[in-house]
Amino acid sequence: MRREVFEGREGYMNVGEAPGITPARNEFITNPAHKELDMLFLFDHVGVDQEGSKWNTVPFEVRNLRARLADQQEAVRNAGWASLFFCNHDQPRVVSRWGNDSDREARELSAKAFGMVLHMHRGTPYIYEGEELGMTNAHFTKLEQYRDLEALNGYRQRVEEAKCQSSESMMAALALIGRDNARTPMQWDASKYAGFTPADAAAEPWISVNPNHVEINAAEEFDDPDSVYGFYKKLIAMRHNSATVATGEWNLLAADDEQVYAFTRTGGDDTILVVVNLTDESAGLPGEVAELLGDGVGNLVKSDGKPQSVAASQLRWGFGGCDDSPVDQEQEVNQRYDEHDYGKQQHDAYPVSYTHLRAHETDSYLVCRLLLEKKKILSRMPSFA
Repeated sequence: MRREVFEGREGYMNVGEAPGITPARNEFITNPAHKELDMLFLFDHVGVDQEGSKWNTVPFEVRNLRARLADQQEAVRNAGWASLFFCNHDQPRVVSRWGNDSDREARELSAKAFGMVLHMHRGTPYIYEGEELGMTNAHFTKLEQYRDLEALNGYRQRVEEAKCQSSESMMAALALIGRDNARTPMQWDASKYAGFTPADAAAEPWISVNPNHVEINAAEEFDDPDSVYGFYKKLIAMRHNSATVATGEWNLLAADDEQVYAFTRTGGDDTILVVVNLTDESAGLPGEVAELLGDGVGNLVKSDGKPQSVAASQLRWGFGGCDDSPVDQEQEVNQRYDEHDYGKQQHDAYPVSYTHLRAHETDSYLVCRLLLEKKKILSRMPSFA
């Protein structure tokens, strides 16, 4: 196929949908030397919340997702390439599936956290429509609201015919992982049909618009730098502007932690540390990460180059647990900055203690670009310019 269709042509990329293909096989197929495919969609990681049947759901565990993604990353360490995705037309919305969409703050934290994890891996990330807005599952409560034949036939076969699953359990499974969760109309604005269809159209969309489109929509988020959409723009900018993010080596940290997903990306002398809490409970900083940061003490630097002391209340998505007097600390840091040339005397920066991560926390504070100098690790925020 490659010889007949692609060779001799430029500007193309081919991707194979490959359920059942192992990460090891992915390395061979996507190795340019073998002239097969550029990328494959692997699906082992999107089955971590299922046991036996798709409709037999089990609680999400960070360690299971981490293990599957680590297998995929390790397989293409030396050759081949990875495709990175959580959502598509056959998968539910990740913010509802593995995150917490119970209120706006939890939803936005979850959407940013899973976005950070995915986009900081080595490979090519795929964004499914609305994922960049933090769109949620449909939360249907009646079978007649579904359109997907897999859902309708699954209910009939399991509940009505085989009687191997209760109606309540099946409806809960459909609400969590049914494919129609990803197929509701794209939420462009707050109008009647979310801008997918004109509000005065004679016909309604083929499936119901999610009622939360009034608050979750593109028009609402486009100009808000703190929105999920704004965060995704930063993630994309990092990949375009940083060779380390685009092609750097990937190495896992804290492989056994039950809440925190941590890893590094390294390119030459540049190393980026990524630390994200993927649960709805506060989490301690893993020992391996704390050791990397110098037993939990690092130097946080603002984008203008000045050291900054940040209190827990100020870090909406970042590390928490710092001193309770941010104003006094900031005045002291600025004074120290004025007294010392920070560019020449980094050791004079005010130390910030990182002690815990709030639920689903992530933002640029959680991507710490590390500078190794005299065996001391100093962290600073990446520039999103």
